[in-house]
Amino acid sequence: MKDYYLSGEERFGPITSLLYLVFVKLWGRAFYKFVVDDLDETTGGRLLDVGTGPGDVPIALAKKQKFSKIYSVDPSKQMVSLAEYRAGGDKKLVFELGASRHIPFDKKFDIIYSALSYHHWKAKQYSLRYMSHFLKDGGEIRIYEYDKERLAAAHRFLAPTHAIAIAKLERDADSAGLKVKDVKRKGMLIRATLVKR
Repeated sequence: MKDYYLSGEERFGPITSLLYLVFVKLWGRAFYKFVVDDLDETTGGRLLDVGTGPGDVPIALAKKQKFSKIYSVDPSKQMVSLAEYRAGGDKKLVFELGASRHIPFDKKFDIIYSALSYHHWKAKQYSLRYMSHFLKDGGEIRIYEYDKERLAAAHRFLAPTHAIAIAKLERDADSAGLKVKDVKRKGMLIRATLVKR
């Protein structure tokens, strides 16, 4: 089976996938609510979730009946299996093995988003450039993460590895032929919207 991880990226196997699900239930609710509410403000369209993990965001969005189809990829076989199981056969949801450097769908998307995944990527500039080829005209890439500066004030040990700095994201986007159109913040949470130049 193809390995979708790059050397040095955090891997999620059977145990770590279940532990991550526990993290989401206990501490990640505010973050995922921020993502779902933000995406729910859009006018619909075709979505792609990159690094979907156990599928919390697409599953929640599918329940709102606004989106006809939501595609999701994750490099972990266990995460994809967990997301499919939790989706309960919902036909609006498609989960496949993949990554920010390998999207297995021959489609264009209105919004490609990543929630708590970007900070794991080792080839951020390449990934952004690659993902931009899957955008419809006028489409957006949305990156949802913890704000490194604000997280550092509360969790200085997590901030270096599990958050992003907007200045660094702007440089990555610029190198990928994209620009940061806008930034939305809520406490320690952040959403950056990237568009083609």
